[in-house]
Formats: sequence, C-alpha cells, structure tokens
Amino acid sequence: MVLVDPIYLVVPFNGPALSATLEFEALEDNAADLAQIAGRRHHFTLGSEWEFWGVLDSLEPIQSTHPGLQDLRQRAACKGVVSVFPEMHEAP
Repeated sequence: MVLVDPIYLVVPFNGPALSATLEFEALEDNAADLAQIAGRRHHFTLGSEWEFWGVLDSLEPIQSTHPGLQDLRQRAACKGVVSVFPEMHEAP
C-alpha cells in the first residue's frame, strides 16, 4: 500500500541506522493516508533502496521550502518525521 508519493527529503537519508530519522515534505493531498499510521510501528519502503520499520512521529502542516515543491507553493504541504529502527527485528 502506498501511503504517500512523492516525498521530498528535507535532509539526506543514508538508510536505517541507530538514531536515524527520515524527514520529508509532501503535498497534504498526497499524504492524507499517513495520519492513520501516526504513532504506530509501521513497515516503510523508500524507493527500491531502503526497507525498514519505524514510527511516524509527526505530520504537521507547513509552508514548504523544498525546491521540489517550488512550483506548487499555493498548495498545502506537510512535513513528516519518521523514527527509524536500525534492524527490522528490533521494532518494538
């Protein structure tokens, strides 16, 4: 199930690691389904590169600053932060 596509990374993501977080921006219309998993352990896939367990810690409305959303500034955007578990078997 695709919960949001596309996302725009706010900071580079180097994969699942100890204390890693995934910070992204997305259009609110594209991210509406994310609210249903907030605060719960969930399996994430980022492209074909990364697969990990994590928790969506926050999903807040913002005024986007990401260059990828530059031409869509008039549309509502949000920022999400996911806490990443470094090993799939370490998910709580």
